[in-house]
Amino acid sequence: MAHRIKIRLEAGSDVLRHSSPSRGARHKSAPGYAKDRCRIASVSSQKQTLTEAGTVLYLPRNTTQIMKFFYVYVLYNKNRNFIYIGYSEDLKSRVPSHNKGENKSTKPYTPLELIFYEAYRNKKDAKRRELYLKSNRGRTTLMTMLKEYFSMSQV
Repeated sequence: MAHRIKIRLEAGSDVLRHSSPSRGARHKSAPGYAKDRCRIASVSSQKQTLTEAGTVLYLPRNTTQIMKFFYVYVLYNKNRNFIYIGYSEDLKSRVPSHNKGENKSTKPYTPLELIFYEAYRNKKDAKRRELYLKSNRGRTTLMTMLKEYFSMSQV
């Protein structure tokens, strides 16, 4: 049987502390016992108790900053057969701004539908992909990737 360790997030801390059961304590009522490995045991507003095989896990305080993505997206207007390829750091707000007519390049083509997007962790990678998709070869690649969508929208 694998050695199990109880890991718990202290309130106001970004370090998960652990406590391991004694060598002989293997019963369900023993402290530190976990029924399932790698599952969230309980969640409250003050602290979170996790059970996982391991020692100390370090969690970043601001996970949204670490999980930042850069998006390359494709908008399409079916009536005018218009394709727009763009880049954004906030895709959720960018698409509605296109549909509200706040962008000069897409204002005459509203309403636009988001038909494709890619998420990148690095800004340069996303910009490079945007420039490629805007090239002739990139548009051909995009049309090949979305062949079923465009054949369906022509019907």
